Amino acid sequence: MLGGHMLENFDKWCFTYPHPMPSASWNDRAALVLPYRWPGHLPITISFLDDDDGLAQQVEQVARQWIGVRRANLRFAFLFNRNDTQIRISFKRKGSWSMLGTSCTQNRNLTEPTMNFGWLNARASPEEFEAVVLHEFGHALGLVHEHQNPMNSIQWNRQEVYRDLDGQWDRATIENNVFAAVAAAGAAATPFDATSVMTYPIKKSWTTNGFSCHLNAKLSPTDVQFIRNIYP
Repeated sequence: MLGGHMLENFDKWCFTYPHPMPSASWNDRAALVLPYRWPGHLPITISFLDDDDGLAQQVEQVARQWIGVRRANLRFAFLFNRNDTQIRISFKRKGSWSMLGTSCTQNRNLTEPTMNFGWLNARASPEEFEAVVLHEFGHALGLVHEHQNPMNSIQWNRQEVYRDLDGQWDRATIENNVFAAVAAAGAAATPFDATSVMTYPIKKSWTTNGFSCHLNAKLSPTDVQFIRNIYP
């Protein structure tokens, strides 16, 4: 942890995707951020498929930081003991990930999660818990990783990224979740914000100019302003 707000969790990688699971040609659809925005007049329904450690209420409390006064003008409806919801959360799949925005509504198999917290449990620190939940709910609201911002200027050392992630992800997933920036025509974007909760942990060895950033545990001022502009 650095400064109380950043986590050195370079061994834990998040990914996001529209439904269905992406193929090797998925990157042209990943740019469609704006079409995955939620309508503001209806609540977003959310449930838990499992919760062995009793973390549901804690997840809800953190997730609500995205909405409300001076935040996104959206409503979250957390519904317990049912799974006929738009967002369905599990803690049992591998990794942490979320389907992108409203694409989760296309997955009509109510036994399948649309969001997963694979490494969160009762032993997670408050900083890690907050960082992961805010990050994945950002994806659920339609936000991509900050390094996929079309206004970023990251100089990737592709071979080092492949070396670290080969065996965890296939090459298509690496391409789509690390190297591919969304197309400016399909996205709303601000200048790159290294303090955003949507940053990805990027090692110095992954870039050719020594740039690195961490997973942040708090919404940045830009996060707050941006989500308010997207959901006024």
